[in-house]
Amino acid sequence: MEKLVKQILTIPKPPKWSWPKDWLAKAISLLFAAILWYFVSGVDRVDMNVQIPVEIVNLPRDLVISNQFKGQLDVSVSGPRGLIRGIDRQHVTRSIDLSSARPGNMVVRNDLDSISFPRGIKTLRIQPSNITFSLDQLIQKDIPIRHMLSGKLPGSFELISISLEPASLSVSGPSSILSEIRHLKTKPIDISVLTKSGPQQAQLDISEELAELTGDPIVTATFKLKEKIIEKELSNIPIRVTGSQEGFYAHPTPGSVTINIALPSTLDKNTKNLHSLLTAAIDITNLGIGTHNLNIKVTPKTKVKVLSLSPKSVKVEIWEKKSKKKFN
Repeated sequence: MEKLVKQILTIPKPPKWSWPKDWLAKAISLLFAAILWYFVSGVDRVDMNVQIPVEIVNLPRDLVISNQFKGQLDVSVSGPRGLIRGIDRQHVTRSIDLSSARPGNMVVRNDLDSISFPRGIKTLRIQPSNITFSLDQLIQKDIPIRHMLSGKLPGSFELISISLEPASLSVSGPSSILSEIRHLKTKPIDISVLTKSGPQQAQLDISEELAELTGDPIVTATFKLKEKIIEKELSNIPIRVTGSQEGFYAHPTPGSVTINIALPSTLDKNTKNLHSLLTAAIDITNLGIGTHNLNIKVTPKTKVKVLSLSPKSVKVEIWEKKSKKKFN
């Protein structure tokens, strides 16, 4: 027991609390820090204009906003400079809920408390004070496209057909705009430079409000051209005799023929002597001495078509060379 009492009596007593020697300097530093914070965060208040974006939420799927509205609000705010400068990083927006919207005009007021700024920032003014939305029924429509042409084809060609790809455009937008549109047109396509079949790209000639719905689509117009075919009459084309045997003469009557042909206009333009485009001949192979009636065979070159010839046949007289027979 005595031993326990001695242990208790020997427990050291806690030291008495006393002020630190530099307590006054620390207190003054704390006071200056508080004063500085007050001036920075409290006294350094400024009025500034900031741009706040408009955010549309809960717009019904069957409605569309058909008018242009200001997507940025000019807002005058007051508060600590540091907080105001940090607004952009906090993604502050003017959120407008259109879940209860109906077709027609809807006016939304921009009250001072309609924008949630960080604590310490006060809203002074919002411009514009109202936003008007024109709400329309959203429809989708397939609108056919028509081609528009300018200029004339070169004289050697004629236009057979034009096909467009796409032939129509599917557009989603306000009923008030799309319901009145029957077709779309391309900007004029200059055909004066076309010399062969093939595709040409064209833009659509549409209004600005429709361009916002369609973007800037490109249409491919495929042209099918055909070279013009003209008819010509060629006269006095000599008749050639083929298949003649040695020691014999052959004389056709008449000795020339008139032929009507059809040929491409470019071939006609580029050929100096049209007679060179074909030959007329009769074949007397295995024919004996005497008078014969033979059909004339005309052989045209490529792209030349024989329409008619006159006469179609000739009389041919065959005799031996040693004979003294002569022809006038």
